[in-house]
Amino acid sequence: DVMMPGIDGLEVLSRLRESPVTAGLPTILITAKNEPSDIAHGLQLGADDYIPKPFHPNELLARAESKIQARKLEMTLQRRTQELEALLRVSEELNQHLEVDELLELLLYLVLD
Repeated sequence: DVMMPGIDGLEVLSRLRESPVTAGLPTILITAKNEPSDIAHGLQLGADDYIPKPFHPNELLARAESKIQARKLEMTLQRRTQELEALLRVSEELNQHLEVDELLELLLYLVLD
């Protein structure tokens, strides 16, 4: 919730985004502040979504599930990108150190093995 006593939701959001441990957590702001400038400000601070009050619990659940699924897909994409970058580095190393004949011999060995 954006409007909380003590520390408000926007400050909590800022702190979450500053920490490497929590920076990637999906966040949804829920608030009675529903002016376009309020919504834009929350999203600019890094919120993944913004729900004005009053809201229906099913809407919150659906949005939360959507954000979690998107984060899982993002993490999978990051992991696959790292794997492909590692394969590219190996390929570049092989290309630098092997002559064409050696490379063909290695490929035949790998295919026939």
